Amino acid sequence: MKNQSTCRKEIRVESGHIDSVHPVTLLLFFLYVLFFTMFCQNPVVIIASLFFSIISEYMICGRRELLRTFRLIIPVGLLTFIINPLFNHRGRTVLFYLPGGNALTFESIVYGIMTALLFAAVICWFAVFNRIFSSDKILYLLGRVSPSVSLVLSMTLRFVPEFRQKTDEIKTSQKMLYPKPIKGFRMKVMFLSAVMSSLVTWSIEHGVIKSYTMKNRGYGINNRRTGYHLYSVKKNDIIYMIIMTLLMMLLFVMSFNDVFDFWFFPTFYGSLFAKKTVMGYMIFCMLCVCICMAGIKIKRFTKEE
Repeated sequence: MKNQSTCRKEIRVESGHIDSVHPVTLLLFFLYVLFFTMFCQNPVVIIASLFFSIISEYMICGRRELLRTFRLIIPVGLLTFIINPLFNHRGRTVLFYLPGGNALTFESIVYGIMTALLFAAVICWFAVFNRIFSSDKILYLLGRVSPSVSLVLSMTLRFVPEFRQKTDEIKTSQKMLYPKPIKGFRMKVMFLSAVMSSLVTWSIEHGVIKSYTMKNRGYGINNRRTGYHLYSVKKNDIIYMIIMTLLMMLLFVMSFNDVFDFWFFPTFYGSLFAKKTVMGYMIFCMLCVCICMAGIKIKRFTKEE
């Protein structure tokens, strides 16, 4: 008997790359998530947004970038947590009175904690945004609407990491000139002055070279500009845009119906774990997961048996 082979179609899920997603899809995601996070005062929504922003930054940016973001989040969060109760004295639950006679309330402390978590979530989301949106994507999104603004913005975003990298190079070269370790206030001032002098000289020279390069390439001669890009709207991009828009519409409808309402002053008021509110949390979590799911590729292949 001859061996008979049968073909069976299967679906394989592979981890793709987030840079393959269309810029419009990514822009819609960040607009939806940041808008709802910043304008919703529900504590569960803020905590969920912070959790998914940390997970997204770890998956997309890496562990080192996440630790670098924590170095910014921790002092900003502590400063917000300390300053808010000192200037916000609303609330019924008075813990004690400050030397100036102002009351320190429990509601103001909790509100300060939630504000710090909100700042942390926004910073993490913008860290992911900075990693995903390169200068090419910004030029693609804003090139036809406002070419000058898109060019300045893309050059600025490119200049910041380039400026940081050049600073590290100058510091390394300057340390080689000192035979002894840099100690003392005078030595540190001299070292930083030399670094800043070299950095300013490099930035001016770099700007002049870039301006001459743009002039020689014909920038500004013709008002009509052309552009080249490698982005094309795929089937997955359309699907994710529709899903995210539908989820955001559901969140807006639930917000207008006071599902996510929560008040901190004069006392805590709001239902955090009602059925409709929990359903809204699940919808928001689905929206936050879209950034990770958008980088997954689904491939169909034929397997012979």
